[in-house]
Amino acid sequence: MIQARCNRDLAFLRLRQLLGIPLGQPLALTTPIRDDGTADAEPKPLVLSDPIVFPGGDRSLIPDTSVGRRSSVRQAEANVTAQEYALRAARWERLPSFQITSLYQRFGYPAEGTILPSSFAAFYPNWTATLGFSFPVFTGGRLTGDRMLAEANLIEAKQAFEQTRELAALDARQALTQYEQTLAAYAASVGTDQQAAKAYSIAEVRFREGISTQVELQQSRTQYEQARLNRVTAARDLEVARLKVALLKDLPVGGTSASVRR
Repeated sequence: MIQARCNRDLAFLRLRQLLGIPLGQPLALTTPIRDDGTADAEPKPLVLSDPIVFPGGDRSLIPDTSVGRRSSVRQAEANVTAQEYALRAARWERLPSFQITSLYQRFGYPAEGTILPSSFAAFYPNWTATLGFSFPVFTGGRLTGDRMLAEANLIEAKQAFEQTRELAALDARQALTQYEQTLAAYAASVGTDQQAAKAYSIAEVRFREGISTQVELQQSRTQYEQARLNRVTAARDLEVARLKVALLKDLPVGGTSASVRR
């Protein structure tokens, strides 16, 4: 129980950190764990066209497992575009550059010996224009180095983009597989819980009739409590897997991998 409380407190602290709120601010979770105690004998696989309804029925989402819609993939694609423009800018540094500068001013010369406001009406224009031309002749290899660096960054960005796409595809399949696994685990835990409840009822009857001992009754009750704990844990894992599939396109690549502990 102490370990469970520590894990809960650490989870709340991590949630506050992700949300960017003070660590001491209280939180109230609004998404309950659905555990109706019933499960299909043969769990049905997830159909991506069906919306996933959040607990409470306040909203629903249709799962989107397409690779191109993942946030990490879109970020990597935008990085490739930025590196392409950086390489284009590095190549344009070898071209000649022209500069045109224009300055327009008006100077006021008051009449000598007067301080009247009307004496400031005499303003004279001063307009200058400058035309400049520059061509990189010798830069000590700076332009070549900038171009090679831009090309290397572009190659790295493209490789990272392809790797992110592959990881996103693998991550989506892993999320769906984990959902089916947790669904089957929950169905199994419900059956085990029902069997343990029946076994405990039989053990109570046997103890009242004097057929079994207190030790056997306590052992049956312990097994029943363990089965209930496994069922609650399986319900929690199923809810987490369901929400991860629903929010898959907004999760970073690798954010759906989680070990299911029993």
